Amino acid sequence: MLEPELEKYYNNYLDLFMTEGWTQFEEDTNNIIESIKLLNLEDAKALHKAQGQLQILNWVIAWKESVRSSLDTLKAEPIEVVVEEDFE
Repeated sequence: MLEPELEKYYNNYLDLFMTEGWTQFEEDTNNIIESIKLLNLEDAKALHKAQGQLQILNWVIAWKESVRSSLDTLKAEPIEVVVEEDFE
């Protein structure tokens, strides 16, 4: 079981990912990714800029799966119970 604050944190993101706005944002972001043509760039500076843009855009697209995966991992972790023994 997650701590309430951590559970709320993840639930807020899961709620966000279910909205029409997020779906629209993902579609638009994927369209931008597809529009970047690395072979048509004029020089190394433009290539490096485009690579940076693609890295950030891909990170944003992968964010939803990353949040879900992190939550699944946290839920799967065994709960640690600490027992204090009094040896006096």
